[in-house]
Amino acid sequence: MLKAWLTKMNWIKNYPIEILILGFLFLLALLVRFSLMDWISGDYTSFLRPWMQQIVNGGGFASLGTKIGDYTPPYLYLLTILSYFPDTNANEPFLTGIKLISIGFDIVLMIGVYLNATIWFKTYHRLLPVLMAIASLFLPTVLINGSLWGQIDASYTAFSLIALYYLQKEKPFLAAIWFGIAFSFKLQAIFFLPVFMLYFWYHYRQKIVYVLIVPLVYYGLALPALIAGRSFTDITTIYLLQTQTYPLLTLNMPNLYQWFPNQRYEDLNGFAIGLFTSLMAMQWLAMLFQKITLKREHILLYTYWSILMANFFLPAMHERYLFAADVIVLILVLQNGKKYFMALLTQVISLLAYAPFIFSQTPIPHDEVAIGFLVTLLLATYWLWESLKNPRAVKEY
Repeated sequence: MLKAWLTKMNWIKNYPIEILILGFLFLLALLVRFSLMDWISGDYTSFLRPWMQQIVNGGGFASLGTKIGDYTPPYLYLLTILSYFPDTNANEPFLTGIKLISIGFDIVLMIGVYLNATIWFKTYHRLLPVLMAIASLFLPTVLINGSLWGQIDASYTAFSLIALYYLQKEKPFLAAIWFGIAFSFKLQAIFFLPVFMLYFWYHYRQKIVYVLIVPLVYYGLALPALIAGRSFTDITTIYLLQTQTYPLLTLNMPNLYQWFPNQRYEDLNGFAIGLFTSLMAMQWLAMLFQKITLKREHILLYTYWSILMANFFLPAMHERYLFAADVIVLILVLQNGKKYFMALLTQVISLLAYAPFIFSQTPIPHDEVAIGFLVTLLLATYWLWESLKNPRAVKEY
């Protein structure tokens, strides 16, 4: 077996310089992250630091049975493990550990990008998927989100990308499991839900029972917390309570609701959700009427479009919720061999959304950025329909 493995790895000898460069870029990505780790965000002081104190005061693993923060158990498990390893020489003993968790999810994200890239680019050049995976680590919003801000949007994005990989590999059972893992970390995994629903409708209608895998994985990962004494109701309502935490139409996301009074959440919340649902249904009905099937080559593009739609039309969207779109569009522009400007547009909108919170600056007013977001969404819609009507538009490598 070892001999067979070594034979398969002989190709490495053909690319010594390329591998050296890729290794250097990966180390550089880590070094940049380590240089940002000392920055303390408002989220850390208001939420993460108090949560860590509660975990320590609650006795580490003994605290799993109590409600701490508003995150699901899997992330709290990581924080609980971290509580046993404080940096006693630092003013903030858990800051570095929290940032390391975020950086760890960046690495998982890199794996998710790599797997998806292998589907479309490996035949062109063996190392191109690796280059794309490492390139994703240098996206400004990916750098800011984890190592600077200490957020974990890379978690649900990474696991959802792995789920999309298995969906494209025609392995729906594994896709459902990985999507369940993504959903177990962050509610924002539902941005990926439309593409799973549509692809299952067209190709795996007889396996619709797989939808039950998602809650099974969710409660399976919550099992240690349940055993420790946390109530089933508490675990079940985590995401419901999250949606009620910030009753604002938009939380720095430069979307449609920049043009509405932000405090009108209670009045317009139902309208916003209904509008988004109706537009997604209209898209699906238009595909049905035109007898268009969602194929494997459409999966990433449809996902990207769905994330843009959710962020533009749903209420209470935070500034960082375009994170997954920032990553996916990087793969897309190479998969399609065109529209590279879409990656730039998406990244700029995300950065401008981050600016008030991270940099305490608003280079361009958000109501004006929302116009750019709308234009980007319209371009993405045109791109999607162009691809749906002409599947060969996907560039073959």
